[in-house]
Amino acid sequence: MKKYQVKLTPRASNSINEIVRDLHRTVNPGFATKIRKEIITAIKGLATFPEAYQQSDALSTKNTTYRRALTSSHKVVFIVKENTLEVIVVQVYHQSRGREWIDDNV
Repeated sequence: MKKYQVKLTPRASNSINEIVRDLHRTVNPGFATKIRKEIITAIKGLATFPEAYQQSDALSTKNTTYRRALTSSHKVVFIVKENTLEVIVVQVYHQSRGREWIDDNV
């Protein structure tokens, strides 16, 4: 079985930190930790068979296929570079985000 190296863009890393910081402040630290663990677990899971995850037709272009992994409340958007066996996480966001925010931030 192929093993992929998973990398995060600065944007994705910043989004995770922002999500956790906001939940820590607005909900509670325990919930923030739970969501962070869910997101990190989803990202780590991309190392094996990332093509199994659903393609995002709304985000994909002629040259780039975006896929997404779901947690209980967030989406992890990534691309697969088959030639280098890399998965690049490009963004993480709450599932309720609207189309305009997604277009501007992915």
